[in-house]
Amino acid sequence: MKRNKIKIPREEANWLTILIDGIILFISFPLIIILHEYSKQIVPTSFVTGFIRATISIGLMIGVWKLVSRIHIPIPKPLSIIQKIKGLPLGWYRLSLFLWFLIPFILFFLFINYDEDLAITLFFAGIIIYWPLHFLVMWVVDGFLKQNSEK
Repeated sequence: MKRNKIKIPREEANWLTILIDGIILFISFPLIIILHEYSKQIVPTSFVTGFIRATISIGLMIGVWKLVSRIHIPIPKPLSIIQKIKGLPLGWYRLSLFLWFLIPFILFFLFINYDEDLAITLFFAGIIIYWPLHFLVMWVVDGFLKQNSEK
């Protein structure tokens, strides 16, 4: 008797799913390799035990791969903020990206002569803090625009 497997179509992977899949694979495959190497210390090395060890390791890797292929993580609402960046008019989008690179470099070069550690810290802080400040300013501007359109 032949069994028919029902294939459930997988939704197209978004960037969050791909990121989580990559993290799981990046962590699990080296752990499987380490487990494989430690098993050589427990069980004596021979052709038969090497074959069994390799079969188990490959089976674990295939199992992790199948598990990862079933994962689908929808993008939560706070992360959909990235869609707002893409929804900007082209000029504002390019200006935002340009300022994202320009502001940290300005902070870096302003403070490099005084304190190198502070300059490096401000460089990375500028990269990280820019987008929350950008969305805060966009939120305030949208509020004023909505208030003016209601009048």
